[in-house]
Amino acid sequence: NTRDYWAFGGDYGPPGTPSDQNFCCNGLVTPDRRPHPGLHEVKHIYQYIHSRPADLAARTLQIRNWYDFLNLNDVVEAVWRLTADGAELQTGSLPVPDLPPRASKPITIPVKPFAPEPGREYFLEVSFRLKTDQPWAPKGHEVAWDQFKLPDAAPAPALNTAAMPRLALSETSHKTVVTGKDFVVTFDKQAGTLTSLKFRGAELIESPLRPDFWRAPTDNDRGRNMARSQGFWRYAHAGAQLTSFQALSEADGTAIVIKTAHRLPKAEAAWETDYTVYGSGDVQVAARFKPDKTDRPKLPRLGMQMVMPQGFDRIEWFGPGPHETYLDRKDARVGRYAGTVRDQFYWDYVEPGESGNKTEVRWAALTHRKGVGLLAVGLPLLSVNALHHTTDDLQSAEHPFELPRRDLVVLNLDLVQQGVGGDDSWGAWPHPQYLIPCEETSYRFRLRPFGRNENPAQLARQRLP
Repeated sequence: NTRDYWAFGGDYGPPGTPSDQNFCCNGLVTPDRRPHPGLHEVKHIYQYIHSRPADLAARTLQIRNWYDFLNLNDVVEAVWRLTADGAELQTGSLPVPDLPPRASKPITIPVKPFAPEPGREYFLEVSFRLKTDQPWAPKGHEVAWDQFKLPDAAPAPALNTAAMPRLALSETSHKTVVTGKDFVVTFDKQAGTLTSLKFRGAELIESPLRPDFWRAPTDNDRGRNMARSQGFWRYAHAGAQLTSFQALSEADGTAIVIKTAHRLPKAEAAWETDYTVYGSGDVQVAARFKPDKTDRPKLPRLGMQMVMPQGFDRIEWFGPGPHETYLDRKDARVGRYAGTVRDQFYWDYVEPGESGNKTEVRWAALTHRKGVGLLAVGLPLLSVNALHHTTDDLQSAEHPFELPRRDLVVLNLDLVQQGVGGDDSWGAWPHPQYLIPCEETSYRFRLRPFGRNENPAQLARQRLP
């Protein structure tokens, strides 16, 4: 790791020199003024032009000018676009109304009629951009935007399981194996875990799916001593004890259900997972968290984590982006984004910690350079993170260059991760609505291996019965 890094208090002077570590070096921009991901949120919250839905079926928005002295028509020009699952369908310019300071007015976007396709999501977006060059930004610089999900929708038809290839179930004292066309799914009967998913001979699992309740602390977390207030959950997954394992086959052979139940002694809770394997190669995962007590600390995260082998270096997702998003920091355009797994880690956080999360993900796909991939589809949504670092890596280094270089992919497929907060960085918690209570909770997602000539977006739109 030979990249530059930002030094801070404690890096200068002899050992024992007093410092506040990175306290004055962890804001919204790097020391050389490049934006941190959080600055995108600030810009959207601070923007002076607000659009709100008036009647989305009629394509009508209410526009408010929050400038104190400027007429909107004198300052900006506007464009709009219609997208379907991130792909642009229509676009055009929009006449900016004569709107005095602090006034509002409805406008109608001239979207041409269209018939919604099954399983697709449609979004309407408006963007306001500088009309002329300004001393601080050129003409065309975006100063405000908003995006709205349209009510236009058509349900995706359910897959016909009867037409799927048949499955074979085999069992030994140690493992249960489900074999289908081009794939093999293996469960460890002693541990009660999904240990292997092979597709056309390629292994997609390095380390099995398991419950996960912890995240690497952020600066705000460290400032309020999360290790003390929520440390109960750091190793809550460890020492899981299998209490039940069942393999059930549908009479027609179209699906096989593996039902597992674990006791989590460190969490004082039960965790149940049902894996339904279909002839299509889909593995639908239904997880349930059942704590004994509900007076435990708030959870930093509630979900499942697995490790994928090296080589699955490309991630694509449909959801807010392209920068990282969190429960209380997700003002980002919903779209289809892609990049390398290594680029999901934000190097310029002065001290490493949680990084690269994606909220409200419809689907995410990890692809190997040889073309084989793993698709994860939220039912309906997931919080997803894919990094080349483990959670322990991220909270064991003071500088990013100290992180071990790994090629494996640590993949979190969560229901939710708590907010990152930011009222201050020396004690304030995230707001209550962005915390995760300790209570019985369940969620679902599905996994689907795919090959080079298969489109993950199309596979994600398919619906299982």
